[in-house]
Amino acid sequence: MQLLPYVEEDNLYKQLSISKSPDVKGPSWWTLNPDWSLSYTKIKKFWCPSEGSSASQTVNGPAACIIPNTFDSPGTNALTLGYFGARPDLDLGKTNYVGVAGALGEGVSTSSASDGPGVNLQKYVGIYTNRSKNKTAAIADGSSNTLAFGEGIGGLAQGGQKDFIWPWMSVGSLGTKFGLAPGGGAGATNGGWNYFSSRHSQIVNFAFGDGSVRSVRIGATGVRNPTTAGSDWYVLQQMSGMQDGEVYDSGKLSN
Repeated sequence: MQLLPYVEEDNLYKQLSISKSPDVKGPSWWTLNPDWSLSYTKIKKFWCPSEGSSASQTVNGPAACIIPNTFDSPGTNALTLGYFGARPDLDLGKTNYVGVAGALGEGVSTSSASDGPGVNLQKYVGIYTNRSKNKTAAIADGSSNTLAFGEGIGGLAQGGQKDFIWPWMSVGSLGTKFGLAPGGGAGATNGGWNYFSSRHSQIVNFAFGDGSVRSVRIGATGVRNPTTAGSDWYVLQQMSGMQDGEVYDSGKLSN
């Protein structure tokens, strides 16, 4: 939502009552627009041409929120999803692009039993975390080396109806710890709502912190318990972290 003035949607942005409350949680997004009218706005800039589905073509409709980390659960290694039940009739304006929160955001597990194993997810904090205000100067690993925005289809990558759409109003960022997933055709990993994913063949497109757009190969990024530090999964986390200080092979996953 905060990007609207920068993508020629300033009029829409001005209609939204942005809270300045000191409460760190703040109001739910639907209280900013009580009748939801603005949230139904379709913004074509936020759609990937290869992924044309709407909420009515999903099982559950729009996600109310996806939170890579929460203030209530420090040290988490899980991702929080909120949605309205099975409501594919709620055709909120979708997006296929969200910010990269790093592995799972800020304030997360320093020894995740389901990743690594025992990996320090906090080491791989990304640019866009819960209420972050990072400037380019804060990207210590270099803006050209750090993922900023990625694409996703919000549901099953192959076979059956996909789960959700991501609304631009409510889904702001996502972590990379689950890996990348395909969006059709052959592939071993089904991409759910918690994956950066695409309909492209074996790649997912990302914008880096310097504004460049590059394809990132899916490879074995979904293998979350790799035995070597140079595995595809670890390289993806190094690409998404902005201050991890680790040097990765730029040609391993991206062009």
